[in-house]
Amino acid sequence: MKILVLGVPFAGKTYMSNYMMNRGYNAFDGDYIVGLSKFITRDGKDVTHAVQTGAYRSRRIANRMWQLDFLKGYLDDQPNPIIIFGWAANITDAFSLFDKVFYLGLAQEELAHRFEHNEREHNYGRTASEQLRIKTAHKKWLHTAHHRNIPIINAVAPPAHIENILKEYCKLGNY
Repeated sequence: MKILVLGVPFAGKTYMSNYMMNRGYNAFDGDYIVGLSKFITRDGKDVTHAVQTGAYRSRRIANRMWQLDFLKGYLDDQPNPIIIFGWAANITDAFSLFDKVFYLGLAQEELAHRFEHNEREHNYGRTASEQLRIKTAHKKWLHTAHHRNIPIINAVAPPAHIENILKEYCKLGNY
């Protein structure tokens, strides 16, 4: 089973991928899969020197795009089940590569709280314009998840609860 758990920045994807990995699951944060992402400028040009460490954002980079051919090969090469936690501008194009898709949702107030208590190793999400972009994307995705019947997981739930939801929906077995 191939599972995608998506969510906007600050939804907890990195935290949950680390939690699941530490519990023995074949789980990954898409930001750290070398070769998965490319970055494009606002005018659509590739940024070839962007790094994969989370410090990839600059004022001129507009979007992270997943390389779908790479992702397909990566998923095919991994033992199942596999869980990818991720976010990219072309994420909907990747849905067909997964057996199940989930969305990590949270209240706008919680998102604002996470902005205020940002302990990330990079600066993305610190400016008002970046925070507005994230809030707008989250609002859009809550609507999209409902429209596409994508289960919404409460991102503020304890990690063990989120693990149980994934296990129940996807019949992951015991780890």
